[in-house]
Amino acid sequence: MISDDQAFGTLNIYAKEPDAFDAEEIKLLMELTDDLAYGIIALRTLSAHKQAEEELKKHRERLEELVKDRTTELKEKVTELERMNDLFVGREFRIKELRDRVKELELKIDY
Repeated sequence: MISDDQAFGTLNIYAKEPDAFDAEEIKLLMELTDDLAYGIIALRTLSAHKQAEEELKKHRERLEELVKDRTTELKEKVTELERMNDLFVGREFRIKELRDRVKELELKIDY
């Protein structure tokens, strides 16, 4: 059996008598070998397709895991940045309060 220049095997049929098969039977046997070759190609293609789907699924699952991990890391960073922002804003308010107080004291001293 040959299909697309690829040999898959042989189909041997023996008869007790020479020329036991007529032209129509030989034609049918040739069609049978073509059908078998087509079936083998279809099975190989299906198998390769399933394997590719499994690989794609593994890659998708790994990517989802990486995205989940990265999202967790980013959430932690955002929380840390918010905490730092609160500290800096509080510090700025305290500095402003101290400046205002220094001005008040300077005004009292000048009088």
